[in-house]
Amino acid sequence: MNPVRQPGRIPARALHGTVAVLTTCGLLFTVCATTGPEQTSALLSPVHAPQGAANAASTVPVPPGLQRYYRQKLHWKTCPDAPAFQCTTVKAPLDYAHPAAGDINLAAARKKATRTGATRIGSLLFNFGGPGVSAIDALTATPDKYASLNAAYDLVALDPRGVGHSTLVDCGTDTSTATGEKGMSSTSTDEDIDEDVALRAKIAAACARHAGRLLPHVGTLDAARDMDLMRALLGDEQLHYIGWSYGTYLGASYAELFPSRVGRMVFDGAVDPSRNAASFYLNQARGYQIAWEAFAADCAARDDCPVGHSVKEAGHTLDSLVARLDRSPLQQGKDIIVNGQVVLTITAVLLSALWQRESLFDEQGLLRVRGMIAEG
Repeated sequence: MNPVRQPGRIPARALHGTVAVLTTCGLLFTVCATTGPEQTSALLSPVHAPQGAANAASTVPVPPGLQRYYRQKLHWKTCPDAPAFQCTTVKAPLDYAHPAAGDINLAAARKKATRTGATRIGSLLFNFGGPGVSAIDALTATPDKYASLNAAYDLVALDPRGVGHSTLVDCGTDTSTATGEKGMSSTSTDEDIDEDVALRAKIAAACARHAGRLLPHVGTLDAARDMDLMRALLGDEQLHYIGWSYGTYLGASYAELFPSRVGRMVFDGAVDPSRNAASFYLNQARGYQIAWEAFAADCAARDDCPVGHSVKEAGHTLDSLVARLDRSPLQQGKDIIVNGQVVLTITAVLLSALWQRESLFDEQGLLRVRGMIAEG
């Protein structure tokens, strides 16, 4: 079966099996969310690199009907906002099942490997999760993190369709208006849930009005096929890839669609594809609670802790602040509204330390979290 002809959904069981098989075979490294650039570099090190991989034109057969996409020429130019990187635009079919339906643009950036010849492995694609995070913005903002990888790989960021600098899902001003009027509820009464559902419906309707043609074609499988297109245009026989969070699901989907084209893959903070959305978010909430209690216990053990002298007191301080801001949000200037949800979001991001984990759990990072809560 040619996977490009089958745009339907991959069963979660199949994805789960792909992850298990690839892990067992040693083709896929699944690592926890504490992995830093040094450990990642070791997993992707150039030991036993494929001979002749560097600069080799891809000989993988082109999927039927997609020749004009797989054989286009890339024109790289210096990125305006990131001079250490080169940028380009790739044409991809809006609908892989019906290539004649039109094109979309995919934006990509790369930082060429500092070595050449036998020590260069090829290209390494990045996806920082979301879904909805611009890979280009995330990679170009922190290129020094991956300097050791850059010795053997061209570092490549491809913004998924609908995201960042690629053809964008633009929901219009209705979206910002809807989210600006009232933040997501930070309590769980029936009234709060009903309001949140209504808000989501309003946003969905705005997206349908402004981006209805694109929306059916921005799913994970389309994004995975875009990565294979990018692999071919970069001249790589196999896809070398590192993904965080949702990016691990995207990588697993690629492996299920194109198993013979899987190169070196690192999945960091892997998403279990066998879980549904409800169980995923419940587990995430448990993780945030564990992180919060660990932070609160650390703070409470210090004489200068401003949020309380026990985990229970610290939780009460946070709950009181959130409730007060939900009742009377603070307005900073014309456009910035600080409500309880904003405080919870900031706290969760700092505690999870998704992309800044090397600095947020140090002494200064803990002090920043304490100060934000105490000053609220």
